[in-house]
Amino acid sequence: MEIPNLLGLALHEALDLLEKHNPELRAVVVRYHSPVSSEQKDEMACVERIIRQRICNFDEIELVVSSFYDFQPSLEFFHE
Repeated sequence: MEIPNLLGLALHEALDLLEKHNPELRAVVVRYHSPVSSEQKDEMACVERIIRQRICNFDEIELVVSSFYDFQPSLEFFHE
């Protein structure tokens, strides 16, 4: 069984690929959260991306994901 390289993909993309090409695999998602203040989180868009993958058993793959935040400045920022 060949497992695709999922590193860097958004979580939903990786899960879609696995379901399509490796439906026999059960994905176990482990989330890693970096320390970001709650005030900053409100102003940022977040994408969960795969940062590590490994086969645990013959039918199980572990996907470690981390949230990547993209600061979205308000429109007021551009009018100052």
